[in-house]
Amino acid sequence: MDHFRPHLFPRPSFEGYYTHLTLPSSASLILIISSVFVPSVQKKHMVSITYVPPSFPDAPCFKRELFVDDIQMTPYDPLEHGKRVEEEGKDGAAVAFKLTVSGVGYMTVWEDDSVEIDVSAPSGEWEFAASVPGGVGKNRAEWIRGERDSTPEGVLVNLPLPLHWHVHSLASECTFELSISEKVYAHLHALDASPSTTTTTLKTTNGTAEPKGVAMIHLEKNWAHSFPSSHIWLRAHNPPSLNSHDPSSGSSLCLAGGRTLGVDAYLITYHAPSGTQHDVSFVPPWSMSLPVPFLSSQSLSPTHSAVLSYPTRTIHLRTSTLTHRISITASAPPDTFIPYSAPFYDGHRPNFLAQSYYAHVEVRVERRALVKLEGILGMVLWLLVGWMGGGWGERVLGFLGMSGLFVPTPSPNERGTGSTFGIRLGPWEEISRETFKGASLEFGGDVYGDERKGRADPQEGKKVR
Repeated sequence: MDHFRPHLFPRPSFEGYYTHLTLPSSASLILIISSVFVPSVQKKHMVSITYVPPSFPDAPCFKRELFVDDIQMTPYDPLEHGKRVEEEGKDGAAVAFKLTVSGVGYMTVWEDDSVEIDVSAPSGEWEFAASVPGGVGKNRAEWIRGERDSTPEGVLVNLPLPLHWHVHSLASECTFELSISEKVYAHLHALDASPSTTTTTLKTTNGTAEPKGVAMIHLEKNWAHSFPSSHIWLRAHNPPSLNSHDPSSGSSLCLAGGRTLGVDAYLITYHAPSGTQHDVSFVPPWSMSLPVPFLSSQSLSPTHSAVLSYPTRTIHLRTSTLTHRISITASAPPDTFIPYSAPFYDGHRPNFLAQSYYAHVEVRVERRALVKLEGILGMVLWLLVGWMGGGWGERVLGFLGMSGLFVPTPSPNERGTGSTFGIRLGPWEEISRETFKGASLEFGGDVYGDERKGRADPQEGKKVR
């Protein structure tokens, strides 16, 4: 919860909250509330709402970006002067913080993790409300399952990095109501009716379609100074079995990364369907690589590789620690990506990134046992030379007459085992393999690149340059 609150001291250049709902029909609803705190810039305070029907792109999506006069981000002391402050949740929990959007509405978060959202367009063309039931340890899939205060960056969150990222919940159950004027979006009444789902009802009154029911919600935020020069983001969730009502018991994958401070770094978590014993998370330096000078698209690391291609709308990542390795492949149809603005020191830059909600993701997780620790010298040499990548590290150590410390030649009874910097390891063994459909995939900045020029923004129906 701590890093989901607004950050006031020191005040970041921007702070933004991202909410994604997967509706019963498999449609997506995205709400972004974002502020830039730099004086004398245009487009400082933004509210963005997007409804993406299950039949997109055959049917159009609905997207609006509103720039308002002010967004108040107010954290509360849960026990100020020994008394509860502000309004209380259903179970008596105190308010943690509140976002008040001028002329649009609010988002309130309580100490028990319950959330209330109520926003609407001043023109009356759309309204949206959502309620996330609270209860500590209930209805919330944390970054590390079972650790309420876990955050993607771990201890790195305390460093003065250009960008910080926190995921409050990978998946929570919520109720919602959405209304969009049929005059603006005549297809809505036919798109989110889900006859196989009893939790969704549909009413049409005075030309307004009002889908409502129970959805799965993902909550996260960014803050600091600016988005990376290039980045990707991926979010996927498979719901739990039918006999479980706890969203955290489902499986999830979430990652973000890109080029920052001269390195390529990623934050990754995976919740396995088989339970916490097979969950894995990765942070730098394991999930980090160094760019090759004069070859900006190439980077080197003994533990991490990433191939990102917006032209083909695919990503391939592999990251490992001493004992765990994850391989991720994701792709989405090219015509399903929707452009969005991103916050910077000079305001919200239009069309800086694009997201699709129709990605297909393959995940494989492997594990190997630690067999024997053989020495510290090998560890130091591996860390120094291994960054050269490929077979160069082995060649250099061989030249120094120390190749046995890097990759010892196994004896006949040790065939099939590997060794890394003096730690003898067993073979890789697959422990989890999973497919996600309808995942969210984002490309931003340079990796989005020149492809974004001339792309139509569904909000305006014209090209964005």
